[in-house]
Amino acid sequence: MHEDVVVFDAPSDPKTAKFYQVKTLYGKGKTSWTTGALIKRQKGKAGPKNSILGKLYSNKLKFKADAKRLAVVSNAPFAIALTDGKQSTTAKKSIAYVAIHPDDREKIEKALEKELSLSGTPELNGVLFLDIADLHIEKHSEHARGKLVDFLDEILPDHLMPVPTIYRLLIGEIRIKNDTIVQASDFSELAKLKGISRADFQKILERTGAISNPKKTLEKIESDMEGAGLPIGVRVKMRFAFRQVQVDRTNKQSTIISEMHSRVAKTTARLAEQATTSSVYELSKLVLEDLKVTGFDIIQFPEDYILVLAMISFHETGNI
Repeated sequence: MHEDVVVFDAPSDPKTAKFYQVKTLYGKGKTSWTTGALIKRQKGKAGPKNSILGKLYSNKLKFKADAKRLAVVSNAPFAIALTDGKQSTTAKKSIAYVAIHPDDREKIEKALEKELSLSGTPELNGVLFLDIADLHIEKHSEHARGKLVDFLDEILPDHLMPVPTIYRLLIGEIRIKNDTIVQASDFSELAKLKGISRADFQKILERTGAISNPKKTLEKIESDMEGAGLPIGVRVKMRFAFRQVQVDRTNKQSTIISEMHSRVAKTTARLAEQATTSSVYELSKLVLEDLKVTGFDIIQFPEDYILVLAMISFHETGNI
């Protein structure tokens, strides 16, 4: 909508935003960014196009004090002189505008004044940054998966993570949001229609069982079945179904499995609000009946599988 990445300060009713313009640089002779490259304007049919910094600073003009950070992020270093007279190196991962040599700052300010027809000096101190990130040019998927593994290992070090499934669901969500064409009226609408929040990511982890403890969940389900007075034979079948659900969660899921898991999760959330019983097993039977009534194709799934999946969903989400 405005830049490659926009980070809001809140998932709903956001007040401020940070704008990131991602620029990769590769090819023969292309090893670093210079001040000239950042303010250069390419020719266009209707006249000169915006420069990299001109496009980025336009967000400051649109959103004023609400634009808290403007950053160019690249896989390549920035060959720019610093205030001490030395040239920046790859060791410096982020260059604040105030750290750039006065001569280069003057070039940038004059270029932006002319390009954007400003009446005064652009406000860049404390706002503009040049960041280096280890973006991979060719192996995007492998790079993203690696970052995801590192992140999950950091926040949930003791959990067995179904990374392929989490990655697939996350990328799927990003594509859906990316393909949404809207004219958002404010930050709130933009965040809702195009953004992915921490809560959205939490839901993905919940759907895959990544943040749950399967052993404890099974203990709860065992208690539910005992309380419901289920015979031993039925309980054995339910335990087998539980293991199958866990296998499906940790392996790459087919579309039909993914849809069933998603549908059950949504149904448990809805029926929990209408529940007239405290029995998780009885609630799960209602989920099964609801799926049958709404005509969802459950032929490929045994009833035990759906009942267990519903019980898992009730316990993991707290919808009981």
